[in-house]
Amino acid sequence: MPERVTLLVNPCAGGGRVLDRWPELPRILARRGELQVRTSAAAGVLAEQARAAAADGRTIIVAGGDGTVNCVLNAVNGYRVCLGVVPVGSGNDFARCLGLPPDPLAAARRIASGTATALDLVEVNGHRFATVGGLGLVADTTALIGRARRHGSILRPLIRALGPHAYLLAAARQIALTPRTTTRVVAEGLGGGGPWRWEGACHAVFVANQPLLGAGLRLPVASSSNDGECEICVVPQDWRVRLALNLVCLRGSRPVPEGALLVFRARSARIECAERVGFAADGEVFESGRRFAVDVRAGAVDVLG
Repeated sequence: MPERVTLLVNPCAGGGRVLDRWPELPRILARRGELQVRTSAAAGVLAEQARAAAADGRTIIVAGGDGTVNCVLNAVNGYRVCLGVVPVGSGNDFARCLGLPPDPLAAARRIASGTATALDLVEVNGHRFATVGGLGLVADTTALIGRARRHGSILRPLIRALGPHAYLLAAARQIALTPRTTTRVVAEGLGGGGPWRWEGACHAVFVANQPLLGAGLRLPVASSSNDGECEICVVPQDWRVRLALNLVCLRGSRPVPEGALLVFRARSARIECAERVGFAADGEVFESGRRFAVDVRAGAVDVLG
């Protein structure tokens, strides 16, 4: 029986003209099997289309960025799906970590003939993500970038042009102008190295399923999407100037100073904050709260690449 494939297109990605800019996409992807194309700018409709495709046992190929992938992954929770990603978003960290070419047509050719690999997902309070999540400065910066790159924003072209520099500039703005940049956290978890616990004031907590975030920034961790664990990376309280300088290391892949980033491996973890904070992942802020339950779902999705 030939493979049945659904291409879900986020028309807001790719400058709002995905199929106009790359009209060959459907023809290339049709080499994989019988292809249907679905387009929706509304996240709710996109999620319904993804669920319908998953329920029908179809391979799902997403033309979008990390936010679109995140929407689909949560929509198909409960189904075993085979997923492909054509990188036409503003971040594309998931596709980059998969080793897919940045050119959408080249990536489509890889997907059309590629085999699937089972990859882990991280679940936080029931919400799944594929790349890097976090709270504190991580979520605040994501929210700022999200507002700036919203469809119709005059800053959207600038954010796209700046790439990873946009995240660094947004983080620097938060560090410089936010009256309070720390929150008190208790984090504890269990990984291959046994149980661990950390308590103290911090600027941010990263939860990494892979090392890439922010359109090409890199955490200095040996994170992998197929090892059954994630990395909980705590940024402890520090002077603001030194914090900003340490963040620049994420762009140049330079070593982060000792003690500036505390890394714990976990299959599961619990994070409790002294006050309500936002939690962001895959470029989207999805929850605000004080308690976050982190669980790795090993081999939860089959990804083409």
